Amino acid sequence: PKGVTLTIQPGAIVKFSNGTQLRVDGGGVLNAIGVRASPIVFTSIKDDEHGGDTNEDDDATDPFGGDWHYIDISGKAKLTYCQLLYGAPNNESGIIQTHGGSLEMDGCTVAHSLYDGVWNWGGVIRIANSVFVDCGNAVCPYQGSTECDNCVVAFGNYGYMDWSHWVGGTFKNCIFYGMGMNWSDTQGSAEFQSHSTLRNCCFYNPEGYSKRSCTKNGVNGCLYADPKFVDPENLDFRIKDDSPCVEAGDGLSAPNRDFYNQPRRNV
Repeated sequence: PKGVTLTIQPGAIVKFSNGTQLRVDGGGVLNAIGVRASPIVFTSIKDDEHGGDTNEDDDATDPFGGDWHYIDISGKAKLTYCQLLYGAPNNESGIIQTHGGSLEMDGCTVAHSLYDGVWNWGGVIRIANSVFVDCGNAVCPYQGSTECDNCVVAFGNYGYMDWSHWVGGTFKNCIFYGMGMNWSDTQGSAEFQSHSTLRNCCFYNPEGYSKRSCTKNGVNGCLYADPKFVDPENLDFRIKDDSPCVEAGDGLSAPNRDFYNQPRRNV
C-alpha cells in the first residue's frame, strides 16, 4: 500500500496460486533486485522446477500460462534479474503491468504467459537487457511511455502489439526471433497501423515460422537477418562473432552490460 516499500532479496521464489496477484498501490514501492547468479522468481505454485513441489502433488500438475494473474503497478517498481513465469490468464493483461505507475526492468526474463508479457495501461516503463519467451504479445504499449532497449523477443505470437489508437512505444537494438503470427509492423488494415518507433532492430523467422520478411527492414537501421544466436532452442541468445547484429546497433543507447552481465563489446 501507499507509503510501504517491499524489498525482495536475491534468490527469493514467490509462488502464486490460481487467481492471485501482487499489487503495488500508488505511493507504494516494490524493489526486487536479484543478481545474475541468484535471480528472483515469480511463478506458479505448480512450478516444481523452482523451489520444489510447493503444492505437494508430486508431478500431478504442470505449470501453464495463466496459472496466476500479474504484478500490477500503480506506484513504483524496480526489477533486476527477475523471472516472471506462467501468468496473465486474461486478454489485455500482462504478467506485469502498470496503471499510472513506473516500472524499470533490467536483465529480466518474462516467459510462458497465456496472453501478454508487459502491458502499459498508463505509466512509464523502461525495459533493458531483458528476454521475452513464449508470450502471446510480448510488449503492449497501449498508453503512457514504453521503451525497450537491447531486448530479445522469441518464440511468441506478436513481438509488440500496436493498434492505430494506441500510443505506441520505442524499441531500440531489439531482436525479434521465431514469431508465430506477426511482428505487428504496420501491415494490413488501418486498425493495425503502428505508432511505435523501432531503431536498429533485427527481425528473423527460421523456416517453419510465420512470416519470413518484415516491412521494417531498411528503416531506421533495422534489418531482416539471422542474428546467429549461439543456441536459441535452449534459450542461449548470445550472438556469435559473425552475427549481422555486431556493429549494427545504436551504441549510444546500449547499456554498458548485457543480459549475461558481461561488458558490451566496444566496437
